[in-house]
Amino acid sequence: MCVIAVTMFSASATLLAQGATCRSSVFATTLDPKTNEPIDGLAASDFRATLKRHELSIRSVTAAPTARRFVFVLDRSGSMKNAQNGSLRPDLVNQALRDAVAEIPSGDTVALLAFAGKHNARTEFMRPASALAGLQAMLAWKPTPETKPERTPLWDNVDAALRMLSPQQRGDVIVLVTDGGDNMSKLRPVDVRNELLQAGVPMLAILAEDPSASTPEERMGLAALLDLAEATGGVVTSVPGRNSELSSKQVIALLAHQYELEIGVPPIRKLTEWQLSLKSAANGRKPTLFYPHYLPPCASTQ
Repeated sequence: MCVIAVTMFSASATLLAQGATCRSSVFATTLDPKTNEPIDGLAASDFRATLKRHELSIRSVTAAPTARRFVFVLDRSGSMKNAQNGSLRPDLVNQALRDAVAEIPSGDTVALLAFAGKHNARTEFMRPASALAGLQAMLAWKPTPETKPERTPLWDNVDAALRMLSPQQRGDVIVLVTDGGDNMSKLRPVDVRNELLQAGVPMLAILAEDPSASTPEERMGLAALLDLAEATGGVVTSVPGRNSELSSKQVIALLAHQYELEIGVPPIRKLTEWQLSLKSAANGRKPTLFYPHYLPPCASTQ
């Protein structure tokens, strides 16, 4: 393993030195660490990108897309609908969902995908106002025939949402509303992560937090969900929310402040981890950055 790592590092360094590059575009959002407000007005010279300790050239920074497509994935499995001892609040989760849809600009489009067990229901893409009006019906949806208990193929349905966005367009987004549990999927979180990264689609999440969640399965599901959102450049907001956390409305509003960065990278054959930072601090503190932590494969332009 060590020999392979050194070989890849040396090859990347050589290709950078020779000027052989390809272009990779990623979306990034920066937040002031003190106010949690987005930092606007940045230029290519304000960012620093590195791959295996070698600096990459940021060729351009442009504004976020003016129109987006959203797929909201609604977990309607038993754990989401049958709160026990009042520890999970479906009413608060559903309100956070409505707030998120209401925050989407009128020119964007939204599709809904609800799932429970091996069944799901989905809508066509529509304007946010129509999606908001149709939310109640989707939240009340039950599989036919209904199975008990209603198990949770979480990762399989994130994959299904990605296929609803095929072919992908700039600015596509998946928003997952769940408690993070999964006990039925054929796909693994890493499989879904790789598909989202290849497609350039971030996953945002509205997490229904259950303070009583204590089983290994529940803890693993939450950790996988957080890792997936972070790796794809997405954000997680929890219900009930924490004082320092963004609300579901703020998470959606952040998308209007994204930067699209075009980066020159050496030819790479697989998803490769990289780092992005700002060259100067905000209010003396390191800014918060949301960006995909892996660059997709690309071929040389030379």
